[in-house]
Amino acid sequence: MKRAVLPASILALVAMTVTGCRMVRHEVRLELTGDNSTVESVASATPGTTSTERPASLPWHKTATVDYGDLRITAKVTRGTVACTITVEGQQVASEHASAGSTLECAYTVPK
Repeated sequence: MKRAVLPASILALVAMTVTGCRMVRHEVRLELTGDNSTVESVASATPGTTSTERPASLPWHKTATVDYGDLRITAKVTRGTVACTITVEGQQVASEHASAGSTLECAYTVPK
């Protein structure tokens, strides 16, 4: 008896068609800015990835394509005032700012 092996992408397409689900991909951008400001480190997370950069230069950004899930930026501000922004499909969904000596955090959950 021969077995047919289907690639995962075909199986996913069949499952989406049968269940009526559709996968929507979103372009996201995580960003830090600040004039005459510095950060000790930047930690970022998107679904399936995390990274930490030491030292980090401003302006800083990271882009990704995600289906859904948690997005997060955390930065330790050492000088000046730093702003963080998260955009999904070009629309700002989160923003915060922090001054020297504090930790800056932006977070947003892309819904299913």
